[in-house]
Amino acid sequence: MSFRRTTPLSSNLASVVAEMGIRRAIRHYLRPDCTNFVLAIRIHDANAVGPYRSAAEKLLKNQVVIGGEGDYVSVVDMTATNSVSARSLEIIARAILLYTDDADLSHDLDLVIDNRLCVEPPSAEHFEAAAEQLRMVLQKSDADFLASQSLLDIGTVSRPGRPIHRIVQQLRSMPRSPDIPDEPAPSLGVPRQKRLEELAGYGAAKDWGLRLVSELGAWRRGDLDWADVDKGALINGPPGCGKTSYAAALANSCGVTLIIASYARWQAQGHQGDMMKAMRKSFAEAHAARPCILFIDEMDSFGDRDANSRHDYTRQVVNSLLECLDPLGGREGVVVVGATNSARMVDPALLRPGRLERVIDIPPLDGSSRAAILRYHLGDQDFADLGNFVEASDGWYGARIEMVAREARRAARAEGRPLMPEDIASALPPRTDFTEAERFRLAVHEVGHAIVGHVLRPEQLIKVAIDRAASPGSGKTSLGRTEFREPAAFATSDAIADTIAILMAGVAAENAVFGEHSTGAGGERGDLSQATDIATMMERSFGFGDDWVTDCGSGDRPLESLRHHDAELKRAVARRLDLGFERAMAILIEHRLALQDLATLLSGRLELDAALVKAVCDEKAASSCRH
Repeated sequence: MSFRRTTPLSSNLASVVAEMGIRRAIRHYLRPDCTNFVLAIRIHDANAVGPYRSAAEKLLKNQVVIGGEGDYVSVVDMTATNSVSARSLEIIARAILLYTDDADLSHDLDLVIDNRLCVEPPSAEHFEAAAEQLRMVLQKSDADFLASQSLLDIGTVSRPGRPIHRIVQQLRSMPRSPDIPDEPAPSLGVPRQKRLEELAGYGAAKDWGLRLVSELGAWRRGDLDWADVDKGALINGPPGCGKTSYAAALANSCGVTLIIASYARWQAQGHQGDMMKAMRKSFAEAHAARPCILFIDEMDSFGDRDANSRHDYTRQVVNSLLECLDPLGGREGVVVVGATNSARMVDPALLRPGRLERVIDIPPLDGSSRAAILRYHLGDQDFADLGNFVEASDGWYGARIEMVAREARRAARAEGRPLMPEDIASALPPRTDFTEAERFRLAVHEVGHAIVGHVLRPEQLIKVAIDRAASPGSGKTSLGRTEFREPAAFATSDAIADTIAILMAGVAAENAVFGEHSTGAGGERGDLSQATDIATMMERSFGFGDDWVTDCGSGDRPLESLRHHDAELKRAVARRLDLGFERAMAILIEHRLALQDLATLLSGRLELDAALVKAVCDEKAASSCRH
């Protein structure tokens, strides 16, 4: 059992308001069955951490489970200490870490934090409610004034027995603190500095979000019907690409409340009935807070009812989510943003109009976007030359870039000095330079793609590039890139066969020069995997095989499952790969002089544009003709 109190924990106006803010932020964790957690709560005002800490301590002590194990609780002001580690929290059942800046939380703490929350800056309504609880008289104009003041100052002036009009009078006579913001802080759950307009690297997702900002504004003014507002979207991208940050920034730009949910959070409530109840509760909270953005993470975890037709659990859970997304009375004022690492595993019914409606991919970050994200996380610090960072961060997404900025700030803070370029360099993972022989082999592989691409698609090649060094865990498939413009929307059988030949050209080039190929084309997203899947789709999805029968497969790797259960399909795919390899090899043998010269150039320069590839190929072809 647990003890709860409904009366204020103190008689101080600031303390009651602070308690309201903390209670609202952690309300889901104040249930008797929620006995173990580590929460990080962002405080909007660095000067007001004290009142919030006192309120959190009293709330946690009030929630101690009598006779339970591990009833040790702790509230830590992270702005005043850096000695808290994940290990030091192991013996604590319930812990709250109060912070004002992401740099206050170390990487090891990030690993144990169950949830990051944000205390809503107190409004005039909070002070009116606090005054009512304390049976004090508060005028509306005074409530508005108190909402613009520091909670720490209010607590200091609120001496026992002092009426509110005296508190207000005392505060008005004080000079305004320069630390108090002139503009209202963002809504619940959204850090002040994260606005969608300021973020880089989100591509079409940013465009859609900014359009939603405009539409929601027009709807709130009464200039646009809800029927004309997008109801939601599914954001698709790999782990760490910033899907949660996107939702927070979107809510901040829209000026609405953000409610965060996920498959795991709903499922953690218990059996299937409890999960559906938690799901409906999240939608009810969103409806009560409208206009609101409800962010649902892990959308792929719900599964596809057709792919899991034998699992009644999946079917019932997805059906329940469909009812919430598209209720009879509609969900005016609630925009649902889903997130997934694999859109193909999401039930198609969830993506129909009126529900999530569209899938938006988070694109890979180019160098300028990665530099912009780093500068954003560095704050006021701006370093003109980020070339080393851009080179080392190829293939990274926002979360990893933010970690570099955090580590760089921590290094500077530890030495009590401003941030320097050396701090960024030291925060990057160590890189191992390729030997001359390794760099040349990598160049041969990528030039193979470029030459075959130039021959088969001369107008689409953009450039070819390789890395100078490798970072731990980068994977072999990310060390070189041959970039092409998007092909035609409707590809023919010949055009797709060209794509397979271009993908096979890397291993063909290595065999042409070295007599064997390396492991560089392997892996889940490597050349061979892509070529194999494309050949499978030619046989079973596009009608380019021996018959018109179409089968999309099932499971996490549907095309692989098709090949696994169909030996004839596997042989047909192998024949297409062999043909692609032979075509690529024939082209490279014809351009063997260009292959050698371009590989030597790329090994030294690390990047060649399409014009140079064409010039060398044409020059060597003319030279061969003369001889």
